[in-house]
Amino acid sequence: MSFKSVSEPEKNVRVLEFGCDRKTFDEAVTAVYRRKAPKLSVPGFRPGKAPQHFIEKMYGSGIFYEEAVNDMIPREILRQARGEDRRI
Repeated sequence: MSFKSVSEPEKNVRVLEFGCDRKTFDEAVTAVYRRKAPKLSVPGFRPGKAPQHFIEKMYGSGIFYEEAVNDMIPREILRQARGEDRRI
């Protein structure tokens, strides 16, 4: 994940723009799958043993996307705040 830009559309409001390559995003989705799989029930599979594509087929392809992004963004903000001298 990479930091792209900061804009300030209003006073006290900042808009941060991030970019992410496919490999990094897929790794984050897989990490969320491993964490969430034991809690999801798929008929024909023991809890936690259903393949990721079956879970995505049953619950929708984006089931893990939101949580993957929510995991990645805070880490990137902290990394940028520590690594560079930006006011975020």
